[in-house]
Amino acid sequence: MKRSRHTASVLVAVLCAAASPQRTRAEPGSQTQSQAAATVRVGGVYQSEPLGEGLWMYLLFQADGVVRGAGSSGTPAQVLRWLPAGENKGTYKITGSSIRFSTTSTQGTVDYEGTIEPSDRLTLNSISHINGARSRMQFQYGGFTAPGANATAKPAANSTSTMTNNDVIQMVTASLSEQVITTAIRQAQAKAFDLTPTGLIALKKAQVSDAVILAMQGDTPAPAQ
Repeated sequence: MKRSRHTASVLVAVLCAAASPQRTRAEPGSQTQSQAAATVRVGGVYQSEPLGEGLWMYLLFQADGVVRGAGSSGTPAQVLRWLPAGENKGTYKITGSSIRFSTTSTQGTVDYEGTIEPSDRLTLNSISHINGARSRMQFQYGGFTAPGANATAKPAANSTSTMTNNDVIQMVTASLSEQVITTAIRQAQAKAFDLTPTGLIALKKAQVSDAVILAMQGDTPAPAQ
């Protein structure tokens, strides 16, 4: 009887220990088996849904925990030629299926937080500390091949899309750099900007910089010294 009670006590202790939340909580820097299944691909780029006519946001995750981001009108293969040395970067952290990171450039910082989805997709919410803009974007891992190439890689000349003030404001909201936005404006096949005083005031209220507005007006501002 005494031995039986001792055995029962041991079993209760084992079951309680197994049910303890402290035993199932992952230690900092560690992953459970289910968490390990959620990860990002390295060695290639994630491409966002189109932000405007022929413009995408790209993310490159590295095995050392560094993430780099940029907006570009180029293909994934073209972006991979220079993005690994890009200065807009930060470090990423994965917890379960959630991912969080910030990228910082000379213009400021943008925070990202979201979910790693099946089929190499990311859904990210961002907050820009540059202009206060908030956005939600979906990314697809493309490696060296643009996702949905048949739909998005068509030459701009075949498109009837016209760039407007709203397209520019969208790019600013996505925290793309002035250089990327002005390049997209120059490369647009068709433009229909509202550059009346009312339109200019609306652009300024949307945090569009003078350099971008000058590009919309057809002038190329001199590079900052």
